[in-house]
Amino acid sequence: GVQGVTGGVPVAVSLIGGGGVVATSPTSFQATVTESAVALPAHAYAVGIVIQALTGNAANICVGGSGVTAAAGYCLLPGQAIAYAVNNSNLVYIISGSSTSDAVQVTGN
Repeated sequence: GVQGVTGGVPVAVSLIGGGGVVATSPTSFQATVTESAVALPAHAYAVGIVIQALTGNAANICVGGSGVTAAAGYCLLPGQAIAYAVNNSNLVYIISGSSTSDAVQVTGN
């Protein structure tokens, strides 16, 4: 394990994810949201992804599975982010209830 510190006391920390597979380098891209749920572009990852709503967005962007809606999803305010342990970004869908020009930044490995 790796040593971590909490309250000044060292604690053991185990790193998990990716089944022991490590990608050679992180990749990033941006995706524009629509008023219909759309899958993120396909990119393979070993560990997972972080999705961040751009800080200049005018509306919230909701993320989730293929059934995500603007009323039933995890909604990101501009600048907020969420992480998913997925092996492909196309497993995550995005939608906005009122914008077709806002976007998310996605990065992962």
